Parts: sequence; C-alpha cells; structure tokens
Amino acid sequence: MTSASQTQANSCSPGDVLDYLVVTDLTVEGRGLARHNGMVVFLDRGLPGAHVSARVVQVKKRVIEAVVLEVFQHSPHVRPLWCPHAEECGACLWQHCSREFELEWKRKRIEESFFRIGKLSDIEISAVQPSPKEREYRNKMAYAFTKAPEGGGLLLGLRKRKEHTVVEVTECGMQPAPAMDILKHVRRAAKRLGLAAWTPSAQGVPTGYLRFLVIHTPEYAPAGQQQFFVECITGANHDEPVSAYAEHSEKKEFLSQTEAVRLLGEELIRAFKLTGFAHLERKQHSNVAQGERLIRQIGASSYEERFGELVLTVPHNVFLQTNTGAASLLYNLIAREARLDGSQIVWDIYSGIGSIALYLAPQAREVYCLEIQADAVIAAQNNSERLGFANCFFYQGVLTPERTKSVPKADVIILDPPRAGLDNSALEALRQTTADRILYVSCDAGTQARDLAELARHWKPIRCLPVDMFPNTPHVESLVVLEPAKR
Repeated sequence: MTSASQTQANSCSPGDVLDYLVVTDLTVEGRGLARHNGMVVFLDRGLPGAHVSARVVQVKKRVIEAVVLEVFQHSPHVRPLWCPHAEECGACLWQHCSREFELEWKRKRIEESFFRIGKLSDIEISAVQPSPKEREYRNKMAYAFTKAPEGGGLLLGLRKRKEHTVVEVTECGMQPAPAMDILKHVRRAAKRLGLAAWTPSAQGVPTGYLRFLVIHTPEYAPAGQQQFFVECITGANHDEPVSAYAEHSEKKEFLSQTEAVRLLGEELIRAFKLTGFAHLERKQHSNVAQGERLIRQIGASSYEERFGELVLTVPHNVFLQTNTGAASLLYNLIAREARLDGSQIVWDIYSGIGSIALYLAPQAREVYCLEIQADAVIAAQNNSERLGFANCFFYQGVLTPERTKSVPKADVIILDPPRAGLDNSALEALRQTTADRILYVSCDAGTQARDLAELARHWKPIRCLPVDMFPNTPHVESLVVLEPAKR
C-alpha cells in the first residue's frame, strides 16, 4: 500500500515550480529547509523567515531537492551581497547572511551535532569567536580550469554551487585583490601560449592540460613585501606540442606543454614578484587541487607565515590553516586550555608542519609530534631547528596503541585530525592513555561528535570553544576540552 507521503512525492516532478515556500531552518551544509505537502524541501539557498518560489530538481522518497527562483519576502537575517558572483559561485554560500545570525547558527549547529550524533547534552559551548577578518582572510585559494561551453575556450575560476562547471571569477573578497590580477594574467597567457583546459573524455584519455591554479597569499609580509606563491597543476601529457606566441611577440613557435607552463611561470615571477612557482602533475581524475609529482620549481619552494610571534617556513605542498588570523586565535585558546607551566609533556597528533607544537614549545617540557605526511614532518623539523627549540621531536606515522609506548607518557594531548576524524586505531590508543587532558580540534562537528561518543567511557568532554575559521560559509572550527571520565 502506498503511503500518503509517497503519493504526494510522486505528484511532484522535476521541473515543477513550488509557488510559495517558507524557509524554516537550515541544513548542516547551510542550505535552506522548507516543507511542501508534508515533504521536506531542501533549497540551494535561503535563510529562516524567507518566502520563496523554487523549481524542483529531484524528488526522492522523503525529500524534494529544489533551487530558489524568486524571493517574495526576505529573511530578517539577510544582508546585501557584496560579490558580483555570489548568486552562482559556491565558494562562500553565506555572504547574504548577517554576521550575528551566522555566528549563532554555527554555535547551534555544533550543539545539535553533539546532541544528535554524540548523545552529548552537558558540554558547555561558548559563543563562536569571530574571525579577525570577514573578507580577504584566505591565505590560499584553489581555482579550476575548464573548457568554456561555447567556442571551446578556457575558463578559470571557482566551482558553481553543487556543480562541476566553473564561474569565471573576476572579483573575489576571499583573497587580497592582487590574486585577481594573477588570474587575469594567467587567462591571457594561457590563450597566447596555446594551453587548453584538461578535460576527461568518454574514451578515458583526457584532452587539454591545465587543471588547477593554486594561489597562496600569506598575511606575513617580511620587510613590508607581500608574498605570493603560485602552483599550476596539470595533466600528465607534458610532451604534447602547442602553438604559442612568445610574450610581447607576434611570432609563433611550437613548444611542449610543459615548456609553455615554464614560460607562464617565468612571466608570473617577473610580473608579480612571486616568491615561487611550482608546476605539478596530477594523473588522478578526481577534482582535487593537489599535485602528485613536481615537474618544475621556479624560485623558492616555500613561503613564510606568522601566527602571533611565531614565524614559520611553509612548503607550498603541505597543509596550513587557510585563515591565519583565526588560526592565531585558535592557537591562543589551545595554549590557554593546555595549562602548561614548563613541566608537562605534550603529544601533538596530526601535527602538520608543527604550528601548534612550536606555538606551545616555550611553555612545555617536551613536545612529541606525529604526522603522516613526510614533507610536513621535514618542514616541522626544519622550523624547530631554525627557531632553536630543542624540546620538540617529530615522527612520521599514525597513532596506534603500540606507538604510544615508544614515547614518554603525555600530560596533554593535542588532536587536529582531517575532516574525516579519528580512525579506530587512534581511538583505541586514546582510550588507553592516562593524560590529564585532551584538546580536540575539528572543522566538522559531526565527525567530532561521533569521536567524542566513542571516547565517552574514558574521556569526558567539558567545554567547546568554537572559532569562525571560515566566514561567509556554514563551516566552523571547534576546540573541545576533554578530561578523564574516571580514574
């Protein structure tokens, strides 16, 4: 027998227009949520209180996916858009949202995730600390190349909302303005050099070459000089010839694609005084802006960034928090909650280039760091030596119960895992530790709540201190302080 909700869902088809919807809530991804004839409607945008019409995109068993066509009444939480690409670009979905509502919703999202996923209701959750910058806060942005739908030309920009197509970004408030000048130069130079966007084909052999352009714009400006570092990520067909014009010349010549990218890098070095340029290869077809092999390096292979008084050398291919100012706030919170007096041993798990470890080193007896990426471990060691810290020790690997036996017992444990959270081996190792406290940093409240529930018999979460690492988006960073449940 068909249920009433199924009958109602079947009466609604892709392409239908839902004339009047009231947005009542938001999903964890920050999309609008409404109801139609008893069905949940997920909207591509919309804030609580808005009245909208929407076109149905997909109908599932219990939900309808739809895109907003018209807003009849705005939400009381809305504010004017400040980016010309805001309606279609997927980089910052929430620039239409007031800062007060954004920060409160992020706190509410953490609270709901902890309760719904972790069954945790007694954690003190502080107000979200705002980012020092609301705009131009990103020190790294990855832009994508794609073939233009008409004429087959090249587009360079950011992904559209929920799509693989690209918005050709000419203005962006997420990075300093010179990043847009670099994009403009690359678009012109790529056309002149005969370079096309990498495109997968039905036959399995991609065409074109250019895949991603990653622009690093660290906040730290030594001697007042703004730093820029550019990565160009391409396919693997390096020797394929292209017909290219030389810079400031109308004379054509045939070059290999890798030589054309070399010319592009040299032009950028001269025009924008880049700290460095890296040409990297990516063979995997997944749309991830991460190179797998270095083809050519021009200039330096790293840049510098400062967190508080700590200045680090950062290789271009390792993870770094993208919001330097908010990361400094987070590190201050970690230092405060660690309660170090010079006598404690600290473990820093998922330590990256050692930014947290080196931030805490002056207040700790010893810091033992564990990181899976070899380049990050080397960078951390080099930074530690340059800064003169003899009490920091860096190891490559993952956290296991066996690994915990090879270093001195921890008094304080710092965790900053990837978005996926802790694996079973790490969870078991943490259950067996006898530290005084754990400080768990996460950019995903859902996976953090899951892990806290797994640790609940051994570790009790006391409080959560969120930081707005990602303004104008639904994402938030949270620091949870845990103490032993029973000893």
